[in-house]
Amino acid sequence: MKQSQWGLSRRFAPHGDTTSRPPFFSSPALRHSHSPALLAVVSLESTECIVEFHLIKNPLHTIIISMNKRIIMLLIAGVVIASVLLWWGFSSRTEEKSVVLITIDTIRADHVGVYGSSLHATLNLDAVAQSGVVFRNTFTPVPITLPSHVSILTGLYPTRHGVHTNGVYKLNPRITTIAEQFRKQGYLTGAVVASYTLNSRFGVQEGFDIFVDQMSVASKMPSETAQIIAEEVTKRSLKVLEGFGEKKYFLWIHYFDPHSPYTPPMKYLQKFSDPYTGEIAYTDEQIQVFLDALSSTSSGKNALVVIIGDHGESFGEHEENGHGYFLYNTTLKIPFIMQFPGKKYAGLSFNQEVLTLDIFPTLCDYFQFDCTGLGLQGTSLLPLISGNDKKQPHEFLYAESLLSQNDFGWAPLFAYLKDGWKYIQEVRPELYNYTADPVENHDEYERNRSKADRFATSLTVWKTKEKSKEIESSLKMDSESLEKLQALGYIAGSPQKTQPISLVDAKDMKTTIRILDQSTALLGGGKVQEAIGIVEGEIVRLEGLGTPAPYLYAIAAQFHASIADLDKALDYYKKYLAVNPNNATAYLAVARIYGDMKHDYPKAIEYLRTAIALDNKIVEAYSMLGDYLIELRRNKETEQVLKEGLRLFPDDYNILNTYAAFLILTKRNGEAITYLEHARDKVPELPDAYIYLAVIYLRKGEQSKALELTEKALYISPGNPAALRIKEKIQSERWGGTSSP
Repeated sequence: MKQSQWGLSRRFAPHGDTTSRPPFFSSPALRHSHSPALLAVVSLESTECIVEFHLIKNPLHTIIISMNKRIIMLLIAGVVIASVLLWWGFSSRTEEKSVVLITIDTIRADHVGVYGSSLHATLNLDAVAQSGVVFRNTFTPVPITLPSHVSILTGLYPTRHGVHTNGVYKLNPRITTIAEQFRKQGYLTGAVVASYTLNSRFGVQEGFDIFVDQMSVASKMPSETAQIIAEEVTKRSLKVLEGFGEKKYFLWIHYFDPHSPYTPPMKYLQKFSDPYTGEIAYTDEQIQVFLDALSSTSSGKNALVVIIGDHGESFGEHEENGHGYFLYNTTLKIPFIMQFPGKKYAGLSFNQEVLTLDIFPTLCDYFQFDCTGLGLQGTSLLPLISGNDKKQPHEFLYAESLLSQNDFGWAPLFAYLKDGWKYIQEVRPELYNYTADPVENHDEYERNRSKADRFATSLTVWKTKEKSKEIESSLKMDSESLEKLQALGYIAGSPQKTQPISLVDAKDMKTTIRILDQSTALLGGGKVQEAIGIVEGEIVRLEGLGTPAPYLYAIAAQFHASIADLDKALDYYKKYLAVNPNNATAYLAVARIYGDMKHDYPKAIEYLRTAIALDNKIVEAYSMLGDYLIELRRNKETEQVLKEGLRLFPDDYNILNTYAAFLILTKRNGEAITYLEHARDKVPELPDAYIYLAVIYLRKGEQSKALELTEKALYISPGNPAALRIKEKIQSERWGGTSSP
């Protein structure tokens, strides 16, 4: 669900892992729990609250005429001076131009008008394309949100930057991002992202002065799918743009709406035949809202605008629904438009095969940045655009998907694209001529085996060379963390005990993928038991075949937790962790069950400390750990944990409120007020800080101030039980009552 809904919870801004599949480390049922801190302060149960928050080579055509040597020398000197001035002036003006990079999640190229769509859903993007440059054969190297964006931001293939899927990888800070390059040149840098998939904990914030990644979702939506709608993205982006003033900047804006679930505003549902197209139309409209505002600013009038998708979406083609597991063009081909200042190059269109990772080197070339030492694997498209070079920018293209390996232990997929042909390397290889067969319905592998073999050899040689250059970006444990895991009874670091991945072709497992789709739909319709039934049936079937899928364990765990079948949920989580011991968020999920539901705080604390050892940037782990330590009255540890959380995340609403609650409990109200006012100022649209402040002022005997704060909380969250309790208390005291909150 994409609409924002506010409420109150022990965890004010939930965090979690995310993949292209449904979330499985969080459960709605685990959200409705009591906060030890809030219980101790106001003795009340809370409801859900989710927030986050090129010198132009103008050749000198000389005319040789008879003149004396002095005149010739003077002319030469004049030409040199003029050329230098021309270069300087061009360079200076170029460097002052700003850049807006807009990425659209999950948008198929064939759903955009300029790419041949007749749906009329992208009138605004089409208008930008008419005044810009269109690349008609653009590919992503990986059809998954996080690694695709990392390739855009770094100009590298996943084989080099090391991020291969969502949730379990974090971009290594050793790798230079495009934002870092612009900031190095004196630009202000900002980003607004619309999905938790691109949260700062995954490293994509490197180089940005401002990185807005707070999510707002409805209370029943697990945090792993946290997202904000296009209207909110535009609103936040305009605020960041306003903050830049007249200074030069690099701004990245990410829209997520075309990603499932498809829930566009009603008018788009009514106008278009399917909700996915409606989502694209809604996003198109909001992009234009931003571009209109951009063009009204002096800096925006001269900005270079780049619009590109991160990957596409399948709707039953090759029996795939969604994206991530396969490497067909339904998910690899994306729209890519560049609009240059002054609408230079307007109306140009290119059929050469290009990549998302070409953006970084193209901008370096255009702005004359020295990026030679960055090892960029993308290619500058400026020679192609300017007409100086019409050949293919790349000798070949590479694509991959490791999702089937990471999720299920099946064979990974790799693709080699060259001259309109695609070879897919897997257990049973495939070969397609997507120029003659755009929908890739005719596998040419057997009929054109020699070409396939050449491509296979080239791909293997290239991958072998790349392997030594990959920079580690995954989230892993140190030896101490492994010891802790073993102490919990798990087989730490042991290899996955399933059929060798070389024997399992993802094409043979489409039933499992379809089961996941069906279970997600059932869950969305409230049919949890039916969802559990088909998932567990698939688990039994796969185990009987000797090809168990650990991901299904985590899915089953989530489903059981959602109906408070806690022991069964824990059993499945432990099965999952036995083969995926490095997933910090799984430990967080287990900790929620032990702490929030079973009230086994010591056991919950063990799991949380392991999660933090795996990844110390899981924000929620600190507030959860603080809560459980408060419950055990381990005050010294509580203060240490929460202060460390605040050191890492000084503006996090959760931790600010939890620490304030701890300060109230330890009778340090003055300190608590400081943290609560900071929390309120950061997220004024949530009631929690007002409620805690009301408690403090009520205890100080300042009933009018307490009532004012309580009324603000109730205005934000009508019917909030904590606020109602405090209001009742105030009224009771005014009439002679003696009870205290």
